[in-house]
Amino acid sequence: MIIWINGPYCAGKTTIAKALVQLWPQSLLYDPEVVGMSVRDLVRPIERSQDYQELRIFPPAVVFFAQQLQQQYGKSLLIMPLGVWDEQRHAAILTGLQQIDPQVQHYCLTATRQTIIHRLASRGDSPQALLWIDDRLDACLAALQAPVFDHKITTDQRTPREIAHEIQADIEEQREQ
Repeated sequence: MIIWINGPYCAGKTTIAKALVQLWPQSLLYDPEVVGMSVRDLVRPIERSQDYQELRIFPPAVVFFAQQLQQQYGKSLLIMPLGVWDEQRHAAILTGLQQIDPQVQHYCLTATRQTIIHRLASRGDSPQALLWIDDRLDACLAALQAPVFDHKITTDQRTPREIAHEIQADIEEQREQ
């Protein structure tokens, strides 16, 4: 099974994904951000973008590595933290993941702008990174309100452990059906 943890900047995607890996020791944490940075560097001579997610190769590369991880390592769960708020990219990645595993579970974490700003301030990002995020944050939050980003989980004033347990309970319930 593939569990996709989506959401805006600083909603807790990676932290919650790591908490899920602790709950399921036979799971594998797959962070497509590494893929994005690698493909950005590979295609830089012919395609440039401020955001590696805008590169044509990014959605198929995310899906390809997910498929390879599932095939080569046979993990029962692949947990993927990846914030995608562009509906077209989201659809391309979700469709590709569903071809690997028809039971992909997609969760969209949410947090208020105030919570995100507070978390960003304590995260220690560079001033350039903070400006880059600030330029995109409102558009991101607005876009994630679309119905395609279903199964929302609010992270404000909740611990990663609580959220991980909520996701775990939902997955276990679905496995029983």
